Amino acid sequence: MQRPITETLAALGHGTFLDEASNSLNTLVTAVDETGRAGKLVMSLAIKKASRGSGRQVFVAQIRLTAATPGPRASL
Repeated sequence: MQRPITETLAALGHGTFLDEASNSLNTLVTAVDETGRAGKLVMSLAIKKASRGSGRQVFVAQIRLTAATPGPRASL
């Protein structure tokens, strides 16, 4: 049976994955706004079989944030 991706993401980490993703996105948006420089938020989802014959799958979700950083300061 297929499930909507939003339902799957909401279940990851007992519901903490989407909270972490939201916090990371807020952090990134704030950093881009403050620095004027680009940043990146990458979410990855790896899926593998849990064990032989069980028919279950293991989902491993990761969030990687590359925050916008201020540019070099000018000096005289």
